[in-house]
Amino acid sequence: DPIKSFGRHFARTIDMFALPAVIIQAGMEYDPERPAQDYTAEERRNHASWEALLRMIPNLAAMLMDANAQQPVTRISAALLSGGNAARSDDTRSVKIAVIEWLSDSLKQANVVLHPTDKNQRGFNNPVTGRLLCPIVLDYADESVRKLLETHQATIDGHPVNGSHWPNFAFDEHRYNPAMPWESFLRGRLIVQGFRHIFTSPSSAVVDEVNDGNRGTRTGNAAIHGMTKVTPGSIIYCATQVHFALSSAAIFNKNNKKNDTIIFYRSLVDFFEDSRLAAPVAELLEWWNRLVRPRPSPSESSLPMTGPRILMNPCHHLVPYSLPTTGDLRLLFSTTAFNKCMPLYKPSPPKLRTWYHLPLLRDCATPPLWGSGQPSHLAWRY
Repeated sequence: DPIKSFGRHFARTIDMFALPAVIIQAGMEYDPERPAQDYTAEERRNHASWEALLRMIPNLAAMLMDANAQQPVTRISAALLSGGNAARSDDTRSVKIAVIEWLSDSLKQANVVLHPTDKNQRGFNNPVTGRLLCPIVLDYADESVRKLLETHQATIDGHPVNGSHWPNFAFDEHRYNPAMPWESFLRGRLIVQGFRHIFTSPSSAVVDEVNDGNRGTRTGNAAIHGMTKVTPGSIIYCATQVHFALSSAAIFNKNNKKNDTIIFYRSLVDFFEDSRLAAPVAELLEWWNRLVRPRPSPSESSLPMTGPRILMNPCHHLVPYSLPTTGDLRLLFSTTAFNKCMPLYKPSPPKLRTWYHLPLLRDCATPPLWGSGQPSHLAWRY
């Protein structure tokens, strides 16, 4: 189901815990003539998520209003929710295992062995994950601090330590400035590895950032969905997944408001939405877009380049450059997105006969930022 695929991408890039039914309802009830200040912060957030969903699925509004479909709102909401839940579950499981490899040197030096699935020894129960989860304003080298963290008695300014006290792993510790902590916030190595693991490929998370010629060839989630830039939601998603992987919590439940990972997640949402931090947030997003550059897969770059001029939108929806003629319709798509996108178009296209390989056009709606040189894509006709 292509809608489930969009649900996976929505959870990873927009809001990992939002209920699609709530987002759709908020979007359909939004009154553009009503002053923005009349809406609550949550209502504004839901409407922003709705607009992001429309950009992701341009024909969503028409699908929801389809009089010939049975309960389209319920069906589409359920599919989006199913996809989001599956993505979150898959990534939680894989990051929980991968983080052991990312920390292999530190674990070896500390003589710590972590089980891939049993989390009892994580969190503040060992010095490696304990130091990474320790709030950066505390000195983990102090034995008394370690003891207080282990027994959940540590406080900051009289308040118990929780996920809102940003941990060491969230920062580039080499650049941390206590006077301006946002300068290195959400630039931590583990978050970058988590992002590459989820959006590019698991193997790309463990290669050297400079000599990265041996990256895996599997097309990642960013390429599958035509992701053209890093979003606040994608950074929050990866940081939250890493936080949970490091913690000793066994269950990832968004309804547990006392769970440190959920508190950490909500603090990140507040960070990105704080208008006073607009400049640091813009700089952070620019930093991420410079850093993370997934390459097109070899399968997309090894075919001959020929064919007609074609436009593409960022979500890999099929867009004809000119009006199609009978029996000769040329459309653009990403190889890996082909099977996911085709079912959205009715009637189903006839059997594929001819393949073309095309360079990306300059008049593309939103030229992708990632990849070396001019990314190329596939086209087909029947």
